[in-house]
Amino acid sequence: MQAQLYGMAFWENLNTIVQREKMQDRDVFFHAILKNLGIEKGKPFAPTAKQEELLIKAERVGYLMAINNTFKTRFEDAGFYEGRRWYVALINSPDQIQTTYGELFERASWFHEAIGSTYAVKLDAPGRGSVCLGQYEDANGHGFDGVSTPT
Repeated sequence: MQAQLYGMAFWENLNTIVQREKMQDRDVFFHAILKNLGIEKGKPFAPTAKQEELLIKAERVGYLMAINNTFKTRFEDAGFYEGRRWYVALINSPDQIQTTYGELFERASWFHEAIGSTYAVKLDAPGRGSVCLGQYEDANGHGFDGVSTPT
C-alpha cells in the first residue's frame, strides 16, 4: 500500500492500475467515466497541458468530497449506538450492491478510510469476525479538527 497521491501523480497512478487490472463488471461505468478523462484500457494516457490543469483541480475537489463523504456520513444504519456519534466505518456490503442501486458512496467512504473488505469485517450481530467503528464528531456534533484536546 502506498500513501495517497495528489495532482497528476494521482491520475498517472490510476491509469497504471486501469492498464494492469482486469475490469470487473461492477466497474464498467467507472471505466466509461475514465475514458472521457483520457484513461482507457490499452491506450496511452497523454493529456494536454489544459487537461492536466483541469485534472489536478478535479482530483483536489474529488479528494475533498471523499473526506466529507467519509467523515460526515449520511448513510442509513451507519450509527452504531443510539444517540451517540459512533459510526460503522464499513457500511457497504462486500459485493457493494443493493437491490435497487450500487453502493457508490458507501464504497468510496470505506476505501477512503481503509482498504478492502470481506464478510468477516461486516457484522450485523455478535459472532465470528469484527466490525470497524469510527468517531468523527464530539458530543455536540462538531467535527474533530485534530488541533486541540478537550479539557
